[in-house]
Amino acid sequence: MQAAVPWSREPTQPASADRPLAAGSRRKAQGDAGLRGTIEAVLMSASDPKRTSRRPSCRLVRPVYQEVRAMIRLALLIAMLSVASCSVVADQRDWDFVQSVGGIAFDSPVQGSGGWILPVQADVSGIRPITVKPTLLNSALACKSVEASVDGRVIYLTLITGVVSQRRTPICPAAELGWLDPGSYSVIYRGPDRNAVSIGEVVVGH
Repeated sequence: MQAAVPWSREPTQPASADRPLAAGSRRKAQGDAGLRGTIEAVLMSASDPKRTSRRPSCRLVRPVYQEVRAMIRLALLIAMLSVASCSVVADQRDWDFVQSVGGIAFDSPVQGSGGWILPVQADVSGIRPITVKPTLLNSALACKSVEASVDGRVIYLTLITGVVSQRRTPICPAAELGWLDPGSYSVIYRGPDRNAVSIGEVVVGH
């Protein structure tokens, strides 16, 4: 019968003198691998146009943003000027405005080739009184026309103002009444607010 051989446990770890050397080798290998990975990532990012274009330079973004803001401000300014100019180019005036520029008066109707014409005395500049003392000066305002509408025996007048030009002056032109039956007519001033103010009477055809 064979004698039993005693089992001896072999060491599974290297000697204590070899451990620092093995650990240092592993750290060095890991460091070299990490450095190589970083270099490869940088090279790939530089060579890939898609990655470089994802993040635009701030130097390019800021001028574009400022240009867009300037365009928006310009558009808003143009819109505001357009609204303001529309109110000046053609605007029906109420009775308070007529009084502030000196009032309104008229003369006897005159027959023309296209019907009866009513001479009107009004000056929207506010530099001379017509029926009252003016309280408002308008250096760039012109009297574009005097609209007239006839309803039965009533003549309605409305001042229309605009911008002063070579063709337009602050002095209001005559109102065109068209062909009217002979007789007496009441003259009423009526502004955009539809408030009516009697300003006299005229006789047509006598």
